[in-house]
Amino acid sequence: MDEIQHTVKTISDTIEQLYKKGLILDNDALTMFEAIQNLTSYFSNKYFDNQILEEKVNTVVKKLYNPILAKQSKEEGLKEGLAEGIAKGEKRRKKAKKGVK
Repeated sequence: MDEIQHTVKTISDTIEQLYKKGLILDNDALTMFEAIQNLTSYFSNKYFDNQILEEKVNTVVKKLYNPILAKQSKEEGLKEGLAEGIAKGEKRRKKAKKGVK
């Protein structure tokens, strides 16, 4: 079990480094972290029947996963806010244009 934890930590750290260097995208990093969790869950349930291993791995992965997810959510929120602002500005421009005629 310690070997699995060590391997998961090594892979997770590598994913984090690649992400921070801009060599992989947000979605790729998130997909890789999810794959690690799924593999660990499979091994834990199939061979070890050990919930502690799964919890430890989830803790490691979530520590790296959550900031990426938060960044993605923030970017999506900014895009939505920008789109709403543009739409409101366009409505005001049209109203102002009608008032000038």
